[in-house]
Amino acid sequence: MSFRCGVWQYYESGAFEKGKFERVLSFLKTNGEEKMADAYAFGIRDYANEKYQKNYDYPEEWFDETERIDEWISNNEGYIYKWMYDLILEYKSEILMFGDN
Repeated sequence: MSFRCGVWQYYESGAFEKGKFERVLSFLKTNGEEKMADAYAFGIRDYANEKYQKNYDYPEEWFDETERIDEWISNNEGYIYKWMYDLILEYKSEILMFGDN
């Protein structure tokens, strides 16, 4: 099971937002982040399926895949922080517009 409960929660809650995962994957791939996209894709599963809504009895391999995400994050934390920093700087003006509303 994931050491980062936020990872698990992200995928569970995001499963109810149609197209969210696909948009993120597309952004990562379009911007040359194939390895990050591959790691991101490990967590995309059918969490919104009604058969899991009452007992959350997800398949065991889903738990194993979140461990792979944890490992990738741990091995790439410095790169991820730098990537996020650069992304914020690249879209700084757009981000600041949110504060104007």
